[in-house]
Amino acid sequence: MARTNPRENLYLQQEIDRYQQYSTVYLSQELNERDVEFVVQEALMTRQCRVLQLTRYKVTSAGASILAKALSTNENNLKILNLTTHRISNVGVEYLAEMIKTDEISNQRYSNINQCNTILQ
Repeated sequence: MARTNPRENLYLQQEIDRYQQYSTVYLSQELNERDVEFVVQEALMTRQCRVLQLTRYKVTSAGASILAKALSTNENNLKILNLTTHRISNVGVEYLAEMIKTDEISNQRYSNINQCNTILQ
């Protein structure tokens, strides 16, 4: 995954830096796909957060795909992904569900993808 320019994500970097390694990272600002790539790299891979809460993010299919690919690796310690109050597209839900279904480790770790509000496209 290509690392995005930290200068483009200064606010997001400052938000993630507030959290200790192996903790909960809570982000409530609106995120785009590049931001999701940055969150994956910084919060999941570098900080090794155990709980990732993303609110106010309309998860596009591309964003869900980025999350699903990152979560299907053993390179993170995430236990809970909280996407409460999201409007995830059907395609996005399919990416996340497929990741959980096909990856035995992920099936155990991410069974708590909370209350995804799916909209029909």
